[in-house]
Amino acid sequence: MKKNKIILIVSLLLIFIYSCKKDTYLPKITITSIETNNEISSINLNIIGVENEIIEYTGICYDTLKNPDILTNQVLIEGESKKIQVSNLKANTVLYFKAFISNKYGYTKSVDFKYTVPFNNTTVPCTINNNTVIKNGITYNITSNTSNINNNNEFEKTIICSTNLKLKFVFKEMPVSGIYTTVQDFSYNLNKMVKVYVAHSSLTGWTYMFPTNNYESVYINNNNTDSFTISFCELTYNYENIDYLLKGNFTKN
Repeated sequence: MKKNKIILIVSLLLIFIYSCKKDTYLPKITITSIETNNEISSINLNIIGVENEIIEYTGICYDTLKNPDILTNQVLIEGESKKIQVSNLKANTVLYFKAFISNKYGYTKSVDFKYTVPFNNTTVPCTINNNTVIKNGITYNITSNTSNINNNNEFEKTIICSTNLKLKFVFKEMPVSGIYTTVQDFSYNLNKMVKVYVAHSSLTGWTYMFPTNNYESVYINNNNTDSFTISFCELTYNYENIDYLLKGNFTKN
């Protein structure tokens, strides 16, 4: 009985020594900071390697819950990397990031890094007074605007300029900061798309809204969770052989 007890103690001691020795051969990793610019978030890492041991993988994971699972939203880089980037994180969302690193002996994880995704600033290449639309050089003040979800579960924003001009912006979902490309349907393989329609009351009586041309730009800037600004510098369309150019800027409250 005494002999068996001695063997058990020795075995436990060997396991403890092996575990400690193994830990000394594992690299360490921490998240030092996270920066977001133009919808790209950079996770900056501090790595303490082990001499003569090759780092096989560096990675991060993140979730809205604390202590994210290593497989949740995982980004894995072969070898050593002190910066890992992810894109299009939802603004004003609290996320918990965790980093991990591995060599032939196993892997280690960092502690959680809590990060609130900021609203991005989208640069607009023209300056136009807020709540105005300029059509072929004539300035119109926006008198009303409405928002709704249509039958296709798309987000619509409609603005009316006095009794002369009406514009409707249709997004696949609530827009976020960034540059959206105008399309006449959502079948294009583009990341951010918007359909823009125009009506002239004097010509159509609001009964028909015609689309602007494809591949033009609409700029979105989120101000907070409930407000964003829509800007456009060059939206074009043709109606009855007349070319029209629209510029505008307005805030959705």
